[in-house]
Amino acid sequence: MESCIPPKNHIIIIFDILIKDYSLQTIIYNFLFGVFGVCPSCGVENCFKIHSNYFKYYYWERIQILVLYCKECKKFHAVIPSFSLPGTSLGSQEVEQLYIGVNNNQTYLEAGKGLLENGISEDHLGYIVNKTIPRMINHMQTMFPGPRQTSEANYAAIAYDGLEYIEYFLRPDTCEQFILKINSYCLSHQVNAIFCSRYNIINFTKRKSGVYNSNKITPSSGDGIALDST
Repeated sequence: MESCIPPKNHIIIIFDILIKDYSLQTIIYNFLFGVFGVCPSCGVENCFKIHSNYFKYYYWERIQILVLYCKECKKFHAVIPSFSLPGTSLGSQEVEQLYIGVNNNQTYLEAGKGLLENGISEDHLGYIVNKTIPRMINHMQTMFPGPRQTSEANYAAIAYDGLEYIEYFLRPDTCEQFILKINSYCLSHQVNAIFCSRYNIINFTKRKSGVYNSNKITPSSGDGIALDST
């Protein structure tokens, strides 16, 4: 397996793991034991092969990302650890703490302590809260007009926005690890990880069969310079 420049339009597979437990070897081990058995794009089982790996920044640390290739739909899949926010070098937990904190009347300095400690500027905190997360929520509302596509969908789209929309979408679950929960939900419903995939690669092609959840995690259960920042 060789290192490479990451494919431009790859699909994300989220793997729930702590930073202290993460290594490329651990991801390969899980692949060999069938954890990534079903392609999230086409729904075909046992169609992956290891393609390559590339480096991604997690703050100032470089981590190796495994790239899988689906022999059926011919698409590349980057296995992104849940602690790393796709499309960025930021930590998912710290971004969640910032967004929830600011929405609960904390200051940027209070809510963004984890990001500031990792060298992120205060100006960037404002961009995350006012630009990045709202843009992802807007994409989410486009793909999922209401909470779990219920009969209340149209009402929810009008009545809720921002953190309220996330809370309503995840209920009765909590907003803890909302990035992991929402990204896992997306992948199980033929949508690429909303946080923070480029909008032009959010939609998958039509599957042949099945529903995929990359870590067997759904919101209802409450549970699993870089070449690229994805």
